[in-house]
Amino acid sequence: MSHSIVNSLYLPHQGDNPSLDKTLQGSLRRKGRLAEPPSFDSSLPAWSAALYGLPHSKLFQQLDETKQHQIVKSCNNFVLTESYFIEKAGLAYCAKMITLGETTEIRQMYGLIASDEAVHLSWLAPYLDVTQRVTPQGKFIQHISNMIEVCDVNTLYFLIQTVLEGWGIAYYKTLGKSCQWGSLKATLLNILKDEAIHHNTGVALFSPERLTKQSELAIYDGIKSYLDILRVGAQNIVACCEQQLGPLSFDALVALFTAMETERSSAIKLHILKNIMLQPATAKWLAQLEIEGYFEPYSPVECAKIYREQSQHTAVASCVAATAAL
Repeated sequence: MSHSIVNSLYLPHQGDNPSLDKTLQGSLRRKGRLAEPPSFDSSLPAWSAALYGLPHSKLFQQLDETKQHQIVKSCNNFVLTESYFIEKAGLAYCAKMITLGETTEIRQMYGLIASDEAVHLSWLAPYLDVTQRVTPQGKFIQHISNMIEVCDVNTLYFLIQTVLEGWGIAYYKTLGKSCQWGSLKATLLNILKDEAIHHNTGVALFSPERLTKQSELAIYDGIKSYLDILRVGAQNIVACCEQQLGPLSFDALVALFTAMETERSSAIKLHILKNIMLQPATAKWLAQLEIEGYFEPYSPVECAKIYREQSQHTAVASCVAATAAL
């Protein structure tokens, strides 16, 4: 069964209805899921530069402390914003899955997951200003949003819950353990517990025997998209560096990807993702993707080329949009 839903990532989230906000806080308190106000040492970044491999970069080493701090802050803002929007997209996802649930138990399960997503948003929102809450960054969240809108239920059981939520277990564990802000660390590790339940739900509900040719193709393309996101290295971290430093030369881009050990890091992530996706029904797809080289990370030179091409494409698109607006 297929059903479209509009997953607007730009919905406001600014607490402009005091009465509703009070009721929301009261509901969270009654359920025992009201988080303590953010508490952290403002002299420390949420995550250090080490999370991104930046200390190995000569470019980063040569910057003064202020500029280093600005780059790390940009990287941290990106990570927080991406986490926020994944949870925000989860609300629309659950609305769709509840509507299309084929049994009462499935609707119950997605009602509970929707509650988790709402709680996670309430925990993460205080770390972002109202502008950041309506400004999704990076292509990954847009890709996820599109899948939620157009894919059928069985496809989503695999692509969103089995794979994405499975990846979220490893991802939130890394973020939580390395976080230097006590309250945010606790929040991320609590989200991690819920991610495991969400992942297990997808594994329990995915039915390979019910896949149509169209949904098989959607899953195959979805897997390729996930793998490509990992193969190209930390493109968003490089973008954060350029945000503070201005455009880098091609050689500087290659050196930065090299310093961040993009091939080693991507290879580890690709291995983790492969294990998450590996099931009897998916083995043939993964074998074909392995033959096509999708489990091989790009080299620093290839990552730099891809980054430069995408940057140029974005710049051209912006110019076209600006011209059309005249």
